[in-house]
Amino acid sequence: MLYLEFEENKGPFLYELAVLAATLHTSMTTYRLLSKNCYWYSGLLLNLLEMKHGVKAVAKGGRHGTWKCYVRLYQQAEEAELRPVIDTFHYDLEAFDKIVSNPFSSIPKLWLTFL
Repeated sequence: MLYLEFEENKGPFLYELAVLAATLHTSMTTYRLLSKNCYWYSGLLLNLLEMKHGVKAVAKGGRHGTWKCYVRLYQQAEEAELRPVIDTFHYDLEAFDKIVSNPFSSIPKLWLTFL
């Protein structure tokens, strides 16, 4: 098992993690059962968090990244593959912040007359 350890009050907020996962989902749309699957997706998410926050995943136990200790499920992604996702994430996070900071911006104008 792999996990990330952040210094106190230095990790991502839940909404940032949700936006990052959504950005990754829309950026990497190919699914392949034996290569680009749920393990690949969760590994990329882990790599993106490592890259964004400057931390490294810690391994617990000897079976991380493999199935039954034989079949390799995931390998570290290259920065060139991750950089466009991080760039898009910053754009998506800014758009999310604008929507959240002005909740009436997404409500149709007609509804505003009843508030």
